[in-house]
Amino acid sequence: MPTAARLPRLERLLCGLALVAAAGCAGGQIAGQPGLKPVIQLYYDTRALEENGLCRSPELGLVTSSSIEEQSADRLVVRVSYAYKDPNFKLLGDCRGFGTRLFTVAKGAKGYEVLEMTGPRREGIYIKRIDDSNVW
Repeated sequence: MPTAARLPRLERLLCGLALVAAAGCAGGQIAGQPGLKPVIQLYYDTRALEENGLCRSPELGLVTSSSIEEQSADRLVVRVSYAYKDPNFKLLGDCRGFGTRLFTVAKGAKGYEVLEMTGPRREGIYIKRIDDSNVW
């Protein structure tokens, strides 16, 4: 089977579109939990580092797989494999790749709240806005 580098450009584009379309069917779900993706995405986007700190503001892209590792009445531990890209990285080309992290999530009356994630993180002050979204 040919490698991705050997596939004609059109075939690579079609394969990429198929992956995006398949991911779009899941909407805001991660590990079958409706509404969890935007909460995890916001947490990751405001706190994560990638590539030993070289990617300082990566954004969570396509979730390639996810699973619940632990679950209780008020808490989930979710393993998320994902693609990321840092739109602010301008040094030696692109800062993009794939990663896997565990997210510890509280389940409450108002929905989900990420408590922590594994992997490298930015240190800083996080401000909680009136609309309940986190800002770095």
